[in-house]
This record gives sequence, structure tokens and C-alpha cells, in this order.
Amino acid sequence: MSAEIDSLRILRLHKTWAARHSLLWQLATLLLFGVAYFVLEEAGTGVAERTGAFVMLAAVWQAVAGGVARIHMSMHGIDLETWQRGGSPSPRDRS
Repeated sequence: MSAEIDSLRILRLHKTWAARHSLLWQLATLLLFGVAYFVLEEAGTGVAERTGAFVMLAAVWQAVAGGVARIHMSMHGIDLETWQRGGSPSPRDRS
């Protein structure tokens, strides 16, 4: 029962965090990719090079997002590795 309550608390925490920042990050993503497209277009790169550049940019953007999520979980004392293995939550999660 406690694990279910903890999982709901974690889901609610991330839902509120995501709801607050989703519009901001969507605009930042569009701006970043728009500027990258403009720069690559002005530099005269071909379609294949632009595609590779966008794939790499998307991979870096996703890695940064994962890092930000991990930092956010660490700030709130959430350890998903322990939680997924069925272990007890950390002492900071119990409050």
C-alpha cells in the first residue's frame, strides 16, 4: 500500500512540474531547431548533412532533458532504481 501511495505522489509531482514547464520547453525547442535550420540553410549544407545535424541535435536535446529530470528527482529525494526493484523508499521519500 505504501508503494502505491509513493508512486502516486511521484506521478503527481512530475505531472505538475511537466504541466508548468511544457509550454516553455516546446517554445524553446522550436526556437532552437528553427535557429539551427536557419544557420544550416545559410551555410549551404545539403539535405543529408542537415538531417544528420538534426538527429544529433535531437539526441543531445533528449539527453539534456533526461539530465534535468534526474536532477529534479534528486532534489526531491526520489530514487527510482530502489523504487522499481520493490525496495523501500528512501527516508526523504517517507515525509
